[in-house]
Amino acid sequence: MKTFNLKSSLSTIVVICIALALSSCSKTTSGVSSGKKLYTDFFVGDAGTQYYIKPLGFQNSVGAKEELLMDLTFRYKDKLKDSVNVNFSVIGTTPFKVIESLMLVSQEVSVTSNDVTFLFNERSKKGFISRFSTQISLQELKKMVDAGHSWEIEIQSLNSGKKNFTASKKTIKSMYKLNQSLFILLN
Repeated sequence: MKTFNLKSSLSTIVVICIALALSSCSKTTSGVSSGKKLYTDFFVGDAGTQYYIKPLGFQNSVGAKEELLMDLTFRYKDKLKDSVNVNFSVIGTTPFKVIESLMLVSQEVSVTSNDVTFLFNERSKKGFISRFSTQISLQELKKMVDAGHSWEIEIQSLNSGKKNFTASKKTIKSMYKLNQSLFILLN
């Protein structure tokens, strides 16, 4: 005949309760919630909310050791009427001083800006960082995101000619998460 041991039963119940409590406190990251890590937002009063999308990486598509990092800043309240500041850095062995145009391509949608402003050049461990800025419309950006997440960037420079950069695997995943967490809110 089995005897009932109250002491071991109570300790088993306590261990189970602690385990349940700890597991309910753990935070899981789904695709949608982890998209929040890719941007920051600030309330700016009557102008709505300002969004800053953290840098997205693109690799030179012909194998040159060049990288392009692009970050985006825009404001949104209730309509897609604002412009998007597109800031980008080209990291490579030679500095860029003039870029005539920037073209963003997403499957069947492309956006071109011919008004690219040079910001600065600086030397780094990887070579040179050349920083530029331009603007596109928020409507165009939304169309690009809706069209797909595997973007390409083409820059045209007098010094270096045309250079193409393709989205890294990490950037493609980031664009998907941004679409699910941020761009889905814009109409």
